[in-house]
Amino acid sequence: MVRTIAIALLSSASALCNAQGAGIAKLQCEGTYDNYASADARDVPIKGIYIEVSDDQIKVLGTVGFDATYSVVTRREDGLGFQLDANSSYGGFLNRFSGKLSLLEKGTTASDGSFKLKQAISAVCGKAKSLF
Repeated sequence: MVRTIAIALLSSASALCNAQGAGIAKLQCEGTYDNYASADARDVPIKGIYIEVSDDQIKVLGTVGFDATYSVVTRREDGLGFQLDANSSYGGFLNRFSGKLSLLEKGTTASDGSFKLKQAISAVCGKAKSLF
């Protein structure tokens, strides 16, 4: 009897952990877009960014030049770093405490690893709200 209860408790905990990990967080964001190749496209306000965050991917929609599904490449206590598989010049970071989303496209990379930005988005995200 004790063995049966122990097995039931272990399987319940395992199922709960798996269910929590499988969820997708849906967020809405707004912020600014900057294109560093153009002096006219700086601090352009943007709204309507929608992102879905899963265990291994971040899907971004509603952005200028950044709509794609990115792979999570860095997991830190304060957030997730992600990168586009097809083009490593595109990536970003989502802070899980502040909701700050940073998306960037790198320009030419120097021999020391430094680079200039081509374009970037800085936004703040919150839980997506339904209309009704």
